[in-house]
Amino acid sequence: ARLVQRYKYSDDKWLCAFMASAMAQACDMAGADVICHVPLHDKRRKSRGFDQAEELAKWLSELTGKPFVRALKRVRHTPTQTKLSAAQRKKNVAGAFESLCPISGRAVLVDDVLTTGATAAECAGVLLESGAQSVVILTFARALYAE
Repeated sequence: ARLVQRYKYSDDKWLCAFMASAMAQACDMAGADVICHVPLHDKRRKSRGFDQAEELAKWLSELTGKPFVRALKRVRHTPTQTKLSAAQRKKNVAGAFESLCPISGRAVLVDDVLTTGATAAECAGVLLESGAQSVVILTFARALYAE
């Protein structure tokens, strides 16, 4: 947990490379045709100075040779989900993403942490509507979650 927090809030390039290298084999095993990411809203990206999932996805692209595609845009700023229940998280991200381009083949959707899966499911749905044959969710960590 500390590793992800440090990366998320410090833009530590070494940590990003380490995390991506730990994820690369799983990305290869997923049989990805393209690598996409769960995007931050522009407001949050500006406050952090970078988008951690985008940087992870770009590193994975470099390591695997699979193309990185900026396929999604977060069109609505959503409040932090830290204290929300699974149902509240699902409602919070509903309609928050839109497609930037058509996707074909198998997409790997990259994020740093999976908690309830609400955000990943919303993004995967948009990718599937955009033409993706399948979507595999790939995260560095899985948060323990109790409602």
